[in-house]
Amino acid sequence: MLTNDYYLRLRIPETMRRQLLKSATLNNRSMTAEILTRLQRSLEPGDRLETASEGLKVMKERLSSLEEQFRLHIEKTSENYPSNGVFRIAGE
Repeated sequence: MLTNDYYLRLRIPETMRRQLLKSATLNNRSMTAEILTRLQRSLEPGDRLETASEGLKVMKERLSSLEEQFRLHIEKTSENYPSNGVFRIAGE
């Protein structure tokens, strides 16, 4: 198989290897794919703060949606299984 890929043998600390392996597993990638994804991201131009901010905005919207779904579930459950009204959602 002919490719233009460059083979690189690299020494990294064991703790970093474990972190990369864990991240690769969570992202359903090989170690090579995880490392290449991270390298590519670090080489791409753009405002990382803006990218992070957009990611946080998406997560906040998802969290709000989940909180609303949870409230609706609690209300529905409360109708089917009435209690003395002691149940409260943390933070409220």
